Amino acid sequence: MAEPRLLSDQDDEEDIDHERATGTRETISDDITDLSEYNESMSTMKHILTSEGTSSDIHLLVVGKTGQGKSTFINSLIELKKEIAKEGAEIDMCTESCHSYIHPELLPGVKVRVIDSPGLQDMHANEQSYIDKIKAHCQKVSLVLYCMKMTDHRLDSDDTLALHRLHQAFGSDFLKRVVIVLTFANKEDCAQRDSRDEEDDEPPFSDIEGWARLLRKRFVNRVQLRAADINAFLKQRLQINDLVVQVVPAGYYKPTFSDRYPMKLPDRENWLHDLIKFAHSQIKEKHNFSLWNLNDKIHLAIIIDNHGQVREEEDGTKTINDDAQKIKETLNTLGFCTLYFNSLSSQTINTLLEALHHIDHSQLATFALIFLCKGKTRHLYDCNSEMIEAGKIFGCLQDDQSPFAQLPKIYYFHIAHDQEPKEKLEVLSVPSKNSILLITSVIQKNSSVVLDTVMNNLKEGASIQKCFKEIQKECDRNDMKVSCMYIDKFTDKFVLPTPYEPFNSRAEKEYYKKQLEIYRSMWHPIRSKTISAISENKDKVLSIVRSERIARIATSSVSLVLGGGMVVLGLALIPFTLGASVALSVAGGAVGAGAALGGVGAFIARNILENKQLKSAQEHIRLDQQLSISINEIAEKYSIAMVKCTQSALSSEGMVGSFAAGGAQGIANLSRI
Repeated sequence: MAEPRLLSDQDDEEDIDHERATGTRETISDDITDLSEYNESMSTMKHILTSEGTSSDIHLLVVGKTGQGKSTFINSLIELKKEIAKEGAEIDMCTESCHSYIHPELLPGVKVRVIDSPGLQDMHANEQSYIDKIKAHCQKVSLVLYCMKMTDHRLDSDDTLALHRLHQAFGSDFLKRVVIVLTFANKEDCAQRDSRDEEDDEPPFSDIEGWARLLRKRFVNRVQLRAADINAFLKQRLQINDLVVQVVPAGYYKPTFSDRYPMKLPDRENWLHDLIKFAHSQIKEKHNFSLWNLNDKIHLAIIIDNHGQVREEEDGTKTINDDAQKIKETLNTLGFCTLYFNSLSSQTINTLLEALHHIDHSQLATFALIFLCKGKTRHLYDCNSEMIEAGKIFGCLQDDQSPFAQLPKIYYFHIAHDQEPKEKLEVLSVPSKNSILLITSVIQKNSSVVLDTVMNNLKEGASIQKCFKEIQKECDRNDMKVSCMYIDKFTDKFVLPTPYEPFNSRAEKEYYKKQLEIYRSMWHPIRSKTISAISENKDKVLSIVRSERIARIATSSVSLVLGGGMVVLGLALIPFTLGASVALSVAGGAVGAGAALGGVGAFIARNILENKQLKSAQEHIRLDQQLSISINEIAEKYSIAMVKCTQSALSSEGMVGSFAAGGAQGIANLSRI
């Protein structure tokens, strides 16, 4: 099967143009200034792109705190020697959305877009709103230009917080695209020695060349010190050791009485030419003109439900219970991609948590684990009523050497009891830094009320700390015989995510693709465990097969070879369907193979799942089933999004493609189970 064609950046722009023309865009409208109306705009940019033979579009995102000269810098790039972007800290503070300055054809076929973002004046209070506005406006960027004043001398706490939050929101790829721009560099007084400078002897005032050399030396040294300061922060606070962020100075664009040559800095004749040249080299040599998607980070949530049972409908399908459904809907409303698992044993819970280490964690923004269970004491229990130590769960996810260490983690443990336990609610093991834990313990009849209280507070969209504090207050003042406590190990306030709104059809497709990649990376180790569990019980499995007089069943490459006979692993993985019947596919072949083989295959699978001697295998099969179903639900959404995005191109080229667990064969033409 031919690989599905991914849209080019040109296709993406055509989608945006079409949405503007038809009025079908669902996100906020763009604030756009068309620079083609100004004949002399971006003349230096045009000269450099022409001399470099550039044929790709350029998208520059400008970010920074309020009052750091972002608008002044953008006016320098536009190069009309007047305010196209309104300047001033007061204006910057009132800016609530992004604004694009676009030259649709600076060169034939080459678009240049400069995006001015809201000022980072209150990262604590408006962090999520700020991030969402950037995501809504900036589908993809070539480079991020982070502005900070050179005259501030040192990296301050507001900038470190902003860099930390942006890294947290957009992942490690964000900083790979960042170039720090030191604005107001023309106001840096290098004639006045300060603590950053070496103890050089100053030449006589009459020695013009001597002073020029000294000013150049001091200026270069101050730029280098700021660069060292920034990169030290990245290593020490963000644990980024394989990246060096580049720093370039920027002056002013309009001549003044005291500065008739604003393009000149102590170490260069034309800072604007040098800056654009450097930015272009980064885009060309470091990033190969690729565009980076700001919307590709996933908020992942896992629900382990050992509290309620799945509900079987009259048609034989099974759906999750009402409590779990409300939790899942709440998490989805908050912007999480949610995986639901019912009736997991201690062994399969451990397998699931171990599988999380196979994820590319740079693609995750947040991780949430919701554990629902019931038992006689105030402890976590698996589906077999065996006690689980919370420390083992934390241990799988909080090791300082683990990629999860830097990821914000939210834990919620809910325990229901037939009778109120005598012991008090205590936590012997606590999560590590960058985590928060909420525990509720309640008698069974009030369980749903407590869960509703928790979910309703989460929907408020406040910081997670405020949310958990309000939950504890409500639980304490209500007569529900509920014990509640929370432990906050976050160093900063953490704001809950908001639902992802696709920027266009291509963004929707890429989002589902990213989700599938994460789920699939979890699926492979789980499938390996399932195969191992069945292998350990191969004699019993073969006896079930032989009882139906089947000596050999031809299967795909993922089949399990047992004693010379081949048994379709898929036969044991026919799912209990959560919701409507779904097509279930795995790498190399369909799990629904049992259905294709008719009643015999279904009988074999049923007997494997019901045989008491195959308990360990059954537990892993159950875990495998549920993840496979989730994968294919997203795969179906991805397939629809891809068809929507590429239908005309695929029709003309005769290609049909989609994405499934395993990814190699797609989910096209799957039969229903």
